[in-house]
Amino acid sequence: MNFYQTRRRILFVLVCLSLIIVPMASAQDGGGVLPPVPYPDPNDLGVGGGEIARMPIDQIVTYMALPEYHQPAWMDALVEAGELPPVAERLPKEPQVYLTEGMKDGMGVYGDVWRGFSACPTAGYNDLAGTTMGWFGIESYTSRYQGLIKTGPLYRADQDIEPFPNLAKSWEWSEDGMQLTMHLIEGAFWSDGEPFTADDVIFTWEGYIVDENVNATIHLDGWSWDGQPASLEKVDDYTIQFTFPVSQPLDMWYLLAEDLFHVMPAHQLQSLHPLWSTADPKPSYRDFADALAPDDLPLVTMGPWVITEYITDELMIMRRNPYYWKVDEAGNQLPYFDEIQYRKGPSGIGRDLCTIAGDCDHMNLENPSTFVEAMTKAQSTDAKFGVAWGPETLGYYVRFNYALTLGIENEERDTAVRELFRDLRFRQALSYATDRDGIAQSIMRGPFLRAWAGGLYPGAPDFDKESVVFYPYDVNSANILLDEMGLQDTDGDGVREWTEGPMAGEPV
Repeated sequence: MNFYQTRRRILFVLVCLSLIIVPMASAQDGGGVLPPVPYPDPNDLGVGGGEIARMPIDQIVTYMALPEYHQPAWMDALVEAGELPPVAERLPKEPQVYLTEGMKDGMGVYGDVWRGFSACPTAGYNDLAGTTMGWFGIESYTSRYQGLIKTGPLYRADQDIEPFPNLAKSWEWSEDGMQLTMHLIEGAFWSDGEPFTADDVIFTWEGYIVDENVNATIHLDGWSWDGQPASLEKVDDYTIQFTFPVSQPLDMWYLLAEDLFHVMPAHQLQSLHPLWSTADPKPSYRDFADALAPDDLPLVTMGPWVITEYITDELMIMRRNPYYWKVDEAGNQLPYFDEIQYRKGPSGIGRDLCTIAGDCDHMNLENPSTFVEAMTKAQSTDAKFGVAWGPETLGYYVRFNYALTLGIENEERDTAVRELFRDLRFRQALSYATDRDGIAQSIMRGPFLRAWAGGLYPGAPDFDKESVVFYPYDVNSANILLDEMGLQDTDGDGVREWTEGPMAGEPV
């Protein structure tokens, strides 16, 4: 049976830019402001689902040396032929170990092929410099395993502050919280057999985060607190130390997450970077971004699979990384799959149809046009796939800019709007005026999307349903609150105006 799952159920929240076009009504048209109501339970999807077993991270993964290690039988022949070192010599001193207790179905077996689909062009492999590898899981199976830590699997943990360890196996804060020392796995190798060390981390920090000429997702301005940037230094080959301008800025874990900061191979890329290149003429930053072309293979990675073949817009092949640094509790070097095959197509809906037909092994439920068909076919006795719902950890929302000075362009209007945002009654009115369920059903009929009050996701470990303040859809309540604020439709055009202050008479 092929497996098809969505990692998270889609939620829907406030998707309304302003409340100025609410059907007008006076406060006398009926009652007062309705009180908040209990937050509804999730919709019954009728298929798939199941509770996520949340566990302490150290019951899911750990780091330790094991008495013996194993690999697929066909790799034994490569070792005997002298083409590869023995598996124990290819692993770090203390590999990361996936514990059986944390495996839903227990330890796997070697073999088989995973079949994927990508509808995004592969432009190259220097992805931290802004070059797309093709999405649809391609980065997830390669470069995203180069993160010092991982936040993606936190839906499985019993808390969502401390991340999963990855290339950094442990860390500790200084007594004053201003320094974070991280200890890297020792004796691991890149997929080409070159050692992984702190030099790779420092190169990534200096060559991508600090160098603003590189099109990285985040730079030092994002790594700053109170206007002061963090710094990073190498302590030794397997130890690095961050220094922060404030004590324990815990949001840094999400700056360090695998999608924003994954370590790049210094031995391959540093000589191609304009800061370090000795070539004459020096490469440009555009040259650097394009340094790893789609046909520059095999890929150098710390991930479980290595891209070995690529035919433009047709096919991509990944094969197991012989130097992958993770094992299961029995000492079996991971991954279990020997190969991943990606077909390429022009549209993401191709992945949906491919999975439903049984020719691909995974899709996310993200194309509304295929939701009903997928759910219907999943209930068939001869279905070639199953559905598994993840926790509710994806939401759509509006963020208000409460700053009275930052980003102001039209001083009178922008300041007046920011003052509205800072008024609780205005935000409550927006919430009352938003028909969340109606919007959800207009996007997709069925139980797939539901209203969300904002704040913590319902799938978050710390979510408490009884603490949620949830305002029902009620236009009358919205109008009462706006009346109290002095926002009135003074010219009868259906749009409220300010009635006092420098913006009096102007539409909100």
